[in-house]
Order: sequence, then C-alpha cells, then structure tokens
Amino acid sequence: MTSSSNGDLGDGYYLTVEQENENADAVFKGINRLYEGDPAPSSPFTELLNIDNGEPLGQGGMKRLVPWEGSRSASSSDFMIVVTDPRPKSVELRTAMKRLAGALSADMLAKCVVINTDTPAENRRFVKKNFSEDSGADKMTVLTDEKMDWMREYTALGEKRFSISMFILKEGRCEKIAREVEAESMTETVKNAIRGLVNTLCTTLICIACPACGSNSAARGLDLMHSLSLLVIVFFT
Repeated sequence: MTSSSNGDLGDGYYLTVEQENENADAVFKGINRLYEGDPAPSSPFTELLNIDNGEPLGQGGMKRLVPWEGSRSASSSDFMIVVTDPRPKSVELRTAMKRLAGALSADMLAKCVVINTDTPAENRRFVKKNFSEDSGADKMTVLTDEKMDWMREYTALGEKRFSISMFILKEGRCEKIAREVEAESMTETVKNAIRGLVNTLCTTLICIACPACGSNSAARGLDLMHSLSLLVIVFFT
C-alpha cells in the first residue's frame, strides 16, 4: 500500500495501514465489536432524537430513514452512510461535516446521517450557522444519540478512546466500517468505501448473469442494477 497525504488513501483504499492492522488485531483478540458483513440493527435508530423537535424518531421515523425498512425516499437496496462521534461539540466531527458538505454531491449528502451526543438545540445552532439551505449540505441528516445507545449497539465508542467512526449500511448489513477516522481524510474515506461498494455490486451482477454461478434471480439483479445506477449518478453528476 502506497502512503499518501491522507495516510494510504490515495490509491483508492478507505482504510489506512494502521486501521487495517488495528482491525486485524481486534479480530485476533476476539474483541466484541461489529465487523464488516455483520447485521446492521435497525431498532437503535428509533431512539435517536430529531434535532428539529427533540423527539425520538420512533418506528415511523426509523422506517423513513432506513432504506431496507421501507424508506419512501430510497430503494430497499440503497445504502446509507453513517458518521458518528461520541465527543460533545467535537471539533473533528464538525470539520469532517464541513469537508463532506463541500466535496460530495447533493445526492450523496442525502445518504449521509451524522450521529453525535450534542443536544438537538446545539445541533440546530451548528447546522444553521454553517450550512445554508441552498448549499446542499442541509440534505445531511443530523441526529442526537443523547445516551449513546446507538453508539454502544454499533460498537462506535472505541476500546481505547472516543473518535470518529464511519459505517456504510446496506440491506441490513454493515458493508464498510472505518474506525478512528481523521477529519482531514473523511471525504476520501467515504468516497473510496463507496467505490469499493460499486466494485462489489459489479462482481455480484456478473455472478447473477453467469449460468455457471447457478443464479437466475431477475429481481435480485434488478435491485442491484438500481443500486449501481444510483452510485453512478452520485459519482458522475
């Protein structure tokens, strides 16, 4: 892996060497945390607070947010990007949000969910001060995890210290996970992780279309085609 200014992300990777080694060490030690491919539970989203009214999302709000639970604004095979940080008024998280807002398309930002421990009122103040309604950044969803229940369920508190974590969730699974992400590398981490998701979708489509793989699931293929078309739109518009 070749190093870059973002610590190995220049070659299209979404994890640095240090992150890969840390993850391998966690697997070896049997540390209890979510790993890529593990189920992504939906129920923890119900207790997150809407920053507009301070109320929990509840079942209805969770279903509107989470694609595989029946979101009306997305296909069930769509994905969501979750960026989370348990530190209150985290300068790193706020810097990461600004960088994402300036680098990602409106379509991509609409898939982003930021979860922190700041009060709904504090989050409203930050969003109002930093993101105008016509900037596209207002499409990001910001939610409050006041008691850190979501973060505990998703093992996003860290074993050694609090930091930023990034999850790409799709069809009830953790597709990509990056822990201890630096604010400066957040944009590359997200973009490279989604490129990896594109590659996975393409490989799966080839397998579905291949008679030797023994799969002729037309419905599954159409779902994947829809996801892939959304990703292409995100990257090339």
